[in-house]
Amino acid sequence: MREKSGKLILTFRSEEEAGGEWVEGGGVLSSLLRLRAGLAQGDLRSLYVGWLLNVQAGEMEEEEAEPPVPPNLGEVSGALSELVDFLRIDRDLLAVAAEASLRKETRSAKLEDIAAWVTQLPAKEKDELLVWLIAGEDAVLGAELRSRFNRSRADSSPVSEAPRRRVGELLAAAKAFREQRQRKEARKAAEEKARQQHLAAIARQKHLDALAGREPELWTKVEELVATKLPKSYDLAVQHLVDLRDLALRKGAEADFSRCLAALREAHSRKPSFIGRLQDKGL
Repeated sequence: MREKSGKLILTFRSEEEAGGEWVEGGGVLSSLLRLRAGLAQGDLRSLYVGWLLNVQAGEMEEEEAEPPVPPNLGEVSGALSELVDFLRIDRDLLAVAAEASLRKETRSAKLEDIAAWVTQLPAKEKDELLVWLIAGEDAVLGAELRSRFNRSRADSSPVSEAPRRRVGELLAAAKAFREQRQRKEARKAAEEKARQQHLAAIARQKHLDALAGREPELWTKVEELVATKLPKSYDLAVQHLVDLRDLALRKGAEADFSRCLAALREAHSRKPSFIGRLQDKGL
C-alpha cells in the first residue's frame, strides 16, 4: 500500500516458492479491475481478503485483532472469486472468517434517489465538481461521487458487530473447520463407495444368473478365443474364465473349475501373454 498524489494505491501480491509453475494470467486482470469499482462503491471485501493473505502467510502476530468484517463476505463470486483464486486464499480460512460477516441486501440506485442526494450538496461544491469534470482533472471523479452517494445511504451497521477475533483464533478455527470438512468428505466418499459396491454386487449377481447353465458353452468359447492368439481375444477369454470361476463358487464346484483351468493352462503354456493375464486375475 502506498500513497501518490493524494490517492491510496493498493497492491495485491501472492508469491510461491521458487520452482513453481508459471500462472497464465489471461483474462484475470480484466476481471480483477472490477474490484476497483466495488471499492469505490464501498465494497471492502477485497481488502479483507488481502488481509487474510497476510494471516495465511504467517505475517501477522497471533494476538493481533482482525479488521472489521465487511458484509456479504460469504458470497464469493465474480471478480472477488478471481481475487481469492489469484491470491490462493485458503477457502477454509475464508469460510471461517465469513462466519462473522453480516448478510446485506444490495440496493440498486434509482435516478430519483441520486437526484435527491445531489440537491443536498452545497452549491459551491457542485460547481467545483462540475468544473473538475469538464476539465478532466480527476479521472475517477464519477467513482468517487458514487462512493459518497452509496456511503450516504449505507446502513448504520455496515460491518459486523461481533467481537473482533484474534489471528490465532482464526487460524485455529480454520484448522478445525478443515478437519471437520475432510471428515465429512471422507464419510461421504466411503458411503458412495459402499453404494457403488452394492450396486456392482447386484449387477454381478444378475450377470451370473444369466450365465448359469451355460458353462460348457463358455468353456468352448474360451478355447476359441485363446486359439486366435489376439490380445483382445485373450482379454475376453479371461473375462469368461472369471465368470466360470464365480459360477463354480456359487455351486460349490471349485474342484471341477480348477481341473479345467489347469488343463487350459497346460494346453496353452507357450502363450506367455495369455498366462500373464491369468496370473493378473488370480487364475
